[in-house]
Amino acid sequence: MPNIVSIFNNCFLLPVICIVILLFFSDKGIKKDRWFIILAFLFSIVGDWFLSHRHGLSSRFVSGIVWFFFAHLSYLIFCLKNGRIPKRFLQIILIAYTLFFFIFLRQGISEPILLIAVFVYTVVSCFSLATSFGLTLSFASHWFFFAGITSLVFSDTIIACREFLDFNQYAFLIRPTYHFSQILITVALLFKTQNEQPPHKRLKY
Repeated sequence: MPNIVSIFNNCFLLPVICIVILLFFSDKGIKKDRWFIILAFLFSIVGDWFLSHRHGLSSRFVSGIVWFFFAHLSYLIFCLKNGRIPKRFLQIILIAYTLFFFIFLRQGISEPILLIAVFVYTVVSCFSLATSFGLTLSFASHWFFFAGITSLVFSDTIIACREFLDFNQYAFLIRPTYHFSQILITVALLFKTQNEQPPHKRLKY
């Protein structure tokens, strides 16, 4: 029986559990927009495998970034189907992370392919974070989902600081915040599913 620590240290177990939960609690088949979340979790599993099994290979690090790019793209599509892009918030996030990239991260990246991959990933992360802020779902669904994407972006930021700035002080938070994001997003989807039920089928609290 795995304990909490082993679950958080396993790059496959927790997202698979989240997928099973989403499928189990989907009444009369899972709705189309949910598949983008399931895809995001699957892409994350593959990306996490590449990042966890690099063995010093830069190509695997780039591959991990690519798979997580598709995960963020899936989150972005889900958000666009359930909300809007808050332009002012997007501008603030883009400016902040673009400055962070060019002032700090760029100096620690020597390979052109890796530089491009990190920059493109940074941009799509900003878009998924901003669109999660612009969700038009119920209060609980909205804020759990936004907190989940925020936790993911926070985890990515710590990874960037560790890999390119040699700043390891908060590296221990990378995996907990990454998996916590998946838990929060799953909870958000469960609230969304619950709110879509007819009144007589909704859980009573």
